[in-house]
Amino acid sequence: MYEILYVRQEEPDVLMRWFTSENNNIELYTWQDKGTRHFVRFRLFYDRMQDEKMLEWKGSHSLWFAKVNEGYSSTRKASPMLERMDTSIDLDYAVRLFEAYSDELDAAVQHFVLEKIRERLIKNAS
Repeated sequence: MYEILYVRQEEPDVLMRWFTSENNNIELYTWQDKGTRHFVRFRLFYDRMQDEKMLEWKGSHSLWFAKVNEGYSSTRKASPMLERMDTSIDLDYAVRLFEAYSDELDAAVQHFVLEKIRERLIKNAS
């Protein structure tokens, strides 16, 4: 994955970053406090060329999952919508895929995202 360097910043105190893969199969968006560099949110989109899914972590809230509905109609493509999913999503697969694509990511970003997904895996196992 590589970072898109010029991303519109919509919140003055938060740094938004965007990472994508060469084949666009996986994308990561992170939001960090500009002063402390603490992560406040991330969204990981994957399987973008097939049955796209999204994982989101926001602040102290738990990880949640969604399927991306592209919103096709008979006449035109509508705006994509997120359809919340239950915990039946394969988080092991998400970890393996993210690890495979994230070798070149900033180590702090990679570690944080993996930590939050693995925390949910542990929670699901108990």
